[in-house]
Amino acid sequence: MREVDKRYYKINIAGTDRIFTNVYRVGDRYSAYEADKNGKPGKFLYSLSQAEIDRAVISGSFDFKEKDYSYIYKGFLVNAAEYDNGNKETSGVWIYFPAKENEIRTAFESIGLSTDADSGKYFFDDFKSNIKSIESLLDKDLSVADLQDTSEKLNELPNFEILKLNAVMETNAKCNSFAELTEFAYNTDYYDLISDASNVKKLGINLVYSSGIFESLPTMYRDAIEAENFGRYIAEAEQGIFTSKGYISRSGDEWHNVCLQNFEPKPLKQNGIDDRLIDTTEILAVDLDSFFRSLSEDYGWLAGDPAKAKDKIAYDLRNGSTDVVRRQLGSFMKEYHLDKSDIQPFLSRIARFEKCKGIEKAKPNSIKEQLKQAKNLQQPKGCFFCTIIMYISHTILISHQRAEV
Repeated sequence: MREVDKRYYKINIAGTDRIFTNVYRVGDRYSAYEADKNGKPGKFLYSLSQAEIDRAVISGSFDFKEKDYSYIYKGFLVNAAEYDNGNKETSGVWIYFPAKENEIRTAFESIGLSTDADSGKYFFDDFKSNIKSIESLLDKDLSVADLQDTSEKLNELPNFEILKLNAVMETNAKCNSFAELTEFAYNTDYYDLISDASNVKKLGINLVYSSGIFESLPTMYRDAIEAENFGRYIAEAEQGIFTSKGYISRSGDEWHNVCLQNFEPKPLKQNGIDDRLIDTTEILAVDLDSFFRSLSEDYGWLAGDPAKAKDKIAYDLRNGSTDVVRRQLGSFMKEYHLDKSDIQPFLSRIARFEKCKGIEKAKPNSIKEQLKQAKNLQQPKGCFFCTIIMYISHTILISHQRAEV
């Protein structure tokens, strides 16, 4: 039985303290779950090296809300009237968020205003944040209430979730407004981050160990797993992206809007495919087979068992022979007098499938190549008798040459 260590391992990875639990050995590495803010094992398994385990601080409990900084951001609160009168230096005071109620009250009193002052009577002249990636989202017209609410939510997040925010801010899905930042604070589970995966090979290694594949494989077969190809396939399928903070991808969890009811996060990659539109090989094969059967009873008779027909289509897709499937769609369109609009949904799905899997469309041969192939087909094929004659002739020629010498 596997021996699991349920203590907490606090390990600094890429400059961020992360806490793991339920640690157990897998070969020459260790698998562990990252603890959530309540100290319970999270949903995802991570692979840790011996060096990381060796430098871990091990304890029976941890304060998971501990931060590397004392505030999320601070804003320079200014009395608008005093500022307009030219008293720029003495008209404001810094508020550190999240702030206590008495700290907010004291700040307002120091600039001659009450906490219930109309928003037009004050503004924020400057902001500084310990999370550098969000500084550009801090707008001078934000209210104290909004700044307080969002900072409190961000402050509840463990360090790793802040690292995840920084990673997302390097992608096409970055927050473009303070309201979007607030939405992210409530939806951190929408993304997965593997902080020690900086390229496809490291991603593959991490996933292979984390998945437990090695545990079920005999040692002699382990070299057959190519981590780099595996990582590349996963990154393409998930439409994930590598950032300075690690590999970020969508987790599959739903996004729950809080303030922006119609907001929908963008794909992580610019011009990327929405991963909800990517077909698996099996789904696309089943749908194609069903489409062909709906058009032709003859197809159903020739193809036979739907499971076997699906496997044949899936084999072509899996091996990159999407041109075969395209030709089949084209044949059905001509034979059954379909409009291109009837098969276009499948052509679009195949195109997305190719982009996801990195499949390049087969290029038609040039005229020269086609002529060369035609000439080769016209040449008579050799026979056994002709081969014997040629061998005898060659032998006689060699004999004459030797006799002359």
